[in-house]
Amino acid sequence: MSATNRFNWIAKIERRTTLKKTLKHSLKVLTGAMTMALVMAPTMALAEMKEEHTYVDYLALGDSLAAGVLYDNSLGKGYPDFLADEFKEDGFHVDFNKSFAVPGYTSKQVLADIQDPAKGLQKEITGADTITLDAGANDLLQLIEQKDGGISIDPVKVQAALQEVGVNIATSLGIIRQLNPDVPVYVMGYYNAFPYLPQETQAQLKPTLDGLNQAIQAASVQGGAVFVPVEEEMADNFQVKLPNPQNVHPSEAGYEAMADEFWKVMEPVSDTVGKSTARLFGQDRYETAAEISEESWESAETVIIARGNEYPDALVGTPLAYQLEAPILLTNGAELSKETVEEIDRLGAENAVILGGKGAVSEKLEAELNDLGLSVVESVEMTVSKRPLSSRTNWVIQKRQWLPMDMTSLMPWPLLHMLPSMDIQSC
Repeated sequence: MSATNRFNWIAKIERRTTLKKTLKHSLKVLTGAMTMALVMAPTMALAEMKEEHTYVDYLALGDSLAAGVLYDNSLGKGYPDFLADEFKEDGFHVDFNKSFAVPGYTSKQVLADIQDPAKGLQKEITGADTITLDAGANDLLQLIEQKDGGISIDPVKVQAALQEVGVNIATSLGIIRQLNPDVPVYVMGYYNAFPYLPQETQAQLKPTLDGLNQAIQAASVQGGAVFVPVEEEMADNFQVKLPNPQNVHPSEAGYEAMADEFWKVMEPVSDTVGKSTARLFGQDRYETAAEISEESWESAETVIIARGNEYPDALVGTPLAYQLEAPILLTNGAELSKETVEEIDRLGAENAVILGGKGAVSEKLEAELNDLGLSVVESVEMTVSKRPLSSRTNWVIQKRQWLPMDMTSLMPWPLLHMLPSMDIQSC
């Protein structure tokens, strides 16, 4: 396919795809587009723990929210305490530890405790059955100054802090995975801690909160953890959940609401009587990617092919996957797995987009796709580099280093704004 035809093909697909997608579809595509990171680490369902034993070692890490600091600065029941109660109500004997949750902790301090063998936390992580984590808000709160009923924020410092939060959480999760590869980890997003401020001030704060939650979510996905958003729940009836305008901490009712959001993903409840837990998995990451695609898409006109031994290609392809309404399927770079071929056939796909050049995905694999009857864009790496830049006014550009942490923490932003991303070797 010539470069001109490739441009026309992508443009044709773009014109066919409306940006007015439903929330359900948006969540589906986001989940599928992040397949590469999700399948990098195994998880354990609560239902499986029940089959193996009737006790659970629950470890809560984080800041004052994990510790249970209340709106009057007293110490009470935080969301981990309510989660421990949920475990008990569900029939578990609970060994609950929140002694490593420290009020005022930043993401850097949480990471330092995890890294330090002398703290004793590594032993607790190794023996844990479930871990929850919240960190990052204190990194930002120290940069927000309240003046004359308003606020002052330095955007340069905020951006640097957001990037550091993403790196610290991703690194923390990486160490947790080394110590306990199978433990399910749930990472909390943050809520608007200043709901009583004027609306114009709220508008000023919103991008910072969004950036924080996006950085935490991206780091969670990279680390094989589950991101738990609480912003929307805490905004509902905030006068009860955040009763003190002068204090960012919730009431116990607020903490209970947070715990409810955790429990929704920790033990999903079906519409029918009884409880069920769904696990999507395969023998390897390639088969798991096909399973996730099968669960999320009834059919798809286009599939995106990315190598599974490194995640940057799949990650920077997230906005494209969103726009083309396409699942991301993984390959070892040399050939398609049997499960991937079967999934392409089941989807009824007509087009395939390959992420990366021939060094990432071989010509042999491209020929396989052609043999399956797919119209192939042989290399998005080449196509995008040749495409006229005048068609875009904004780009996200990331310099590649040993670990692309910046790119990982930034990816939700181009997805949200439908901006293409470039991963470059050097400037």
